[in-house]
Amino acid sequence: MTFFTKQERLFLLFLSVTFAIGLAVKFIRKNVHASPNEEWFEQRQRILADYNEKSMHISREDSAVVPSESAGYKRITKESLTRTININVASLDELQILPRIGPATAQKIIAFREKNGPFSTIEDIQKVSSIGPKTFEKIKDHITVD
Repeated sequence: MTFFTKQERLFLLFLSVTFAIGLAVKFIRKNVHASPNEEWFEQRQRILADYNEKSMHISREDSAVVPSESAGYKRITKESLTRTININVASLDELQILPRIGPATAQKIIAFREKNGPFSTIEDIQKVSSIGPKTFEKIKDHITVD
């Protein structure tokens, strides 16, 4: 003896499956994609505070940050540029103090110097690839070949 017709059984099956899917979605939303709670906000604030404490906010006009061979990074300011840098003996770190000179270009300067000998004039630095007239204009007051 059956209480339901075939069509009614299919409809009840559809309702049961829909209900099960709804419960699964509710469970997933609650446990997997949990919305941020107080603990999350506190952790986020700690991370941001730590980042702000460790980061160096600098103006490109006032200073630069270059990797130091010894450890970490060091801050180079305008005051350190009051002296000229001898490009014939400058280290990788010292060359990176110059405007528009990064680690790759500093390494190219050193390689060029080792291959071709010391620069005889400051204009000779333009023979290094990636140092053109614009870069030379920015650095010419800060370099020497003494």
